[in-house]
Amino acid sequence: MPIVLLSLLLLINTKLSLSARANIVNPPVKVLSEFSDEQRAQFLQFTWARSRLPSEMGTYRMQIFIIETKHDHSRDRSLPTSETCFFNVNLPHYSSIDILRQKLLQALECCTITS
Repeated sequence: MPIVLLSLLLLINTKLSLSARANIVNPPVKVLSEFSDEQRAQFLQFTWARSRLPSEMGTYRMQIFIIETKHDHSRDRSLPTSETCFFNVNLPHYSSIDILRQKLLQALECCTITS
């Protein structure tokens, strides 16, 4: 499994878009900082369909969107999604960082199963 340095991953993670609430202190970065190299490689696989960072960082910008769900009660049941062609991750606005971690790991496991 390749080593995925968090510092390099964060260089490409330049856009955190919040649709409604601006009081989020970048929980995806906190969760990624706690991931092992293997989990970060799985995250890249989930996000970009590759387990390695691009060799030239210039044009690649991962975007993580925190999205609002239509029904507040369903947000903690939804899984993250990704758009691998665009290097985008869509995360529901989970009620806690623990749920974010749990749902992201669940999505990464599903990605590993289907790859």
